Amino acid sequence: MPGRSVFSSPQMPVILPPGSPSRAWLAVAAWMALTVILSTFPIDGVQPSVPDADKLGHATVYGVLAFLSARAWRRHGSAQAATIERTMAMALAFGALMELMQGYVGRDASLADWVADGVGALVGIGFWKAWMIVANSTPEGWG
Repeated sequence: MPGRSVFSSPQMPVILPPGSPSRAWLAVAAWMALTVILSTFPIDGVQPSVPDADKLGHATVYGVLAFLSARAWRRHGSAQAATIERTMAMALAFGALMELMQGYVGRDASLADWVADGVGALVGIGFWKAWMIVANSTPEGWG
């Protein structure tokens, strides 16, 4: 057939269609799983050369988590205010759990790390809000 790619297959079903809440939650679950692995991995003798690199790492990881979570809550049908509240609550609860777990795997649990998680989550929510403004300002909605 003309115009048909050799990589396309009409028989292959789409399990999680683009834009589905399940697909968005799968991304959240995958990021959380990666976070668990990174949070419980032994780091004996690792000293970053950048001051406060640990806090920057926490903020980045939880910023991504918040962005993904906000997308998932919104696709799930939550209002914007509820999306923000649920995203922050989930990020803070997960961050607290990870800090508690670190105490059991030979790493230091730190209130400062948990604060960095919260700051990162706020930044992630800000990026999500900016992304929503841009996406809603285009005719196609950017997917």
